[in-house]
Amino acid sequence: MKKLSNKIISGVCTFKNNDTVFTESDSRTITKNCTKNILIITSEYFYETMIGQVEKIKNFCVRKTLNLNFNLKVSYLKNYFLGGNVKVAGLMTYYDFISWYNGQSSLNKKEFAKYDRILIPNIIFNKDGLTLDNKTQNDFLSIYENIRFIDPYGKSFLREIF
Repeated sequence: MKKLSNKIISGVCTFKNNDTVFTESDSRTITKNCTKNILIITSEYFYETMIGQVEKIKNFCVRKTLNLNFNLKVSYLKNYFLGGNVKVAGLMTYYDFISWYNGQSSLNKKEFAKYDRILIPNIIFNKDGLTLDNKTQNDFLSIYENIRFIDPYGKSFLREIF
């Protein structure tokens, strides 16, 4: 995993001048001083790794003197649908998401709407676009419209952040 971690940080982003960030993968331009509130939802097994990745991104931005004003929060879903012992992202369900959401305090639910986007790995869906409990992306989006389902690769993750 360490090899992937270094690649995520150093292999995707390149920089031109002090005002703009360019990503190699799609040449989108991101200006400095933008504030983004992003919630990253992951599995129990990947939670610690994702926290490490978020810290690397923040440190990378500091080293490059980028003032991107990230508010990145990482949370994980406990897999209640399969009894609580399954901890991988590919088996997370809508039921697990709703259980997590309903477990948030009312204060946190109010803050939930402040996120510009919520990132969830798209591997929770099978080839027919269904979770294990037969829910679609639209079921998730009915709770919060700014959910993004992303590929479980570093470039996809960084594209959504930047």
